[in-house]
Amino acid sequence: MTTAIIPTREELQDFIYYRHKDAYGVKGRHYSFEAMSYEELEAEAIRLDDAAHEQYKWERKCDAEALIEFRASIRKVREICGCDRPTAMRYMLEDFADEYDPSYVCYSLRLPYSMAKYIEPVLNELRSPEDDEVSDTSEKYDVFEINC
Repeated sequence: MTTAIIPTREELQDFIYYRHKDAYGVKGRHYSFEAMSYEELEAEAIRLDDAAHEQYKWERKCDAEALIEFRASIRKVREICGCDRPTAMRYMLEDFADEYDPSYVCYSLRLPYSMAKYIEPVLNELRSPEDDEVSDTSEKYDVFEINC
């Protein structure tokens, strides 16, 4: 026999608060939970869950469209330059040569963050070796040392 799990009022409030962010991008701070009945809380939780699922589907659609556009751009660069795929990606990412965060590149190009693992090696290749050298900055901050 299966027993249904009935959420408490507090659990519903927490679910609504956080699921509102999934659906609309901001937490649901505007709710007056004390003025809502349990049934109203339950209905709102269901509505927000549906809205969050729709938002998720829309985001996945946008990710797919961005990938299609990016791949089309790579093909276009390959046709124009007569180069292979890695070279075409390097050409496309040259503007980000000084960038260390592949997630920022994904954000800038509207690509899903899952693409960062493919972009990072290209960024590493574009950076000059001097950029990766760590300078000794410890001497600069010796004046901030506190002697107790």
